[in-house]
Amino acid sequence: MADLKNMTGTEAFQLAKDESALTTDEIAERLNVSPSVIKRYLKSGDSYLPGLEMLPRLCAVLGNTILLQWLEAQVESEEESVPPAQSRAEVLTSVARASVALGDVQRIIVESKVIAPHHARGIRSALNDVITECRIAKESLQPLAAHRDMTRCVPLFSLKNLPGKEEKRSPRSWWKFWKKD
Repeated sequence: MADLKNMTGTEAFQLAKDESALTTDEIAERLNVSPSVIKRYLKSGDSYLPGLEMLPRLCAVLGNTILLQWLEAQVESEEESVPPAQSRAEVLTSVARASVALGDVQRIIVESKVIAPHHARGIRSALNDVITECRIAKESLQPLAAHRDMTRCVPLFSLKNLPGKEEKRSPRSWWKFWKKD
């Protein structure tokens, strides 16, 4: 699934168009608009986007709801504030918590011989825990994902670039590493 929250309107429209497999001219003909209008929607750097009254028609013509999902992602409020991840270790810990929660779901299913209503409720509750842990991991990466240019953000530290640690350089170039002497 695409990261709709961090896409521009043009990128979302391009994704919806690609998903539909329709040409610009076919979309324009079905909407009864000029092909130049559709081309302008797709023009990178142009803030010209379809109006609200056009979105349902576009979704019907394109045969998908990607534009509506994009719009929803833009206005979606965060349930609770998740602090940004400060290190790779924090991201790995969040993902590990989600994995543990998913393991709990698997354990419940394995232990129940038949999925009775009370088992289904327990599974649904455990799945909510998985969703919560995944959301926390996802949202902790949001500040970094929102940047379009790597130079405008501080990437998460890896073990190679921790402050105070010198990176050892290989005496040979990387492309010569696999070359036999």
